[in-house]
Amino acid sequence: MTSTDVRQRSFGPPMPSINLKTLSFDELLELRDQVDAAISKQIESERRALEMKLERLNRFSDRPAKAGDAVSPMARSPKFGKVPPQFRNPDNPEETWSGRGLRPRWMVAALAAGRTIEDLMIREDGAVSEVRKAISRRGTMRRKK
Repeated sequence: MTSTDVRQRSFGPPMPSINLKTLSFDELLELRDQVDAAISKQIESERRALEMKLERLNRFSDRPAKAGDAVSPMARSPKFGKVPPQFRNPDNPEETWSGRGLRPRWMVAALAAGRTIEDLMIREDGAVSEVRKAISRRGTMRRKK
């Protein structure tokens, strides 16, 4: 592909041919500033066009999206429902853990201090349920096969 082909395939009016070797240092700097300005202008134009498309698409969605949203609402929805807490910090009852994910720092510290996982469980009617006993034995709840 020759430089003529590139000019014919580009968008907009054909570009004039410039011999960069014959330009002085100041002329090259000025040319670079012009190119930077043209790129900035093109970026703003593309951004405005994309924001207009996003506005049109948002008319069909359930919630208004912000300009910074890049992920669809469906992609961010949790795979699993919310689980009630299974464990409570005895030193701070507002801190709880559902048993999913990494153990919280307060639980690790309590276990290191000599408490058992049963001591931290939230009791149902004064007794530890069988499901919660299984969680404490394995660390997480798993389905039986």
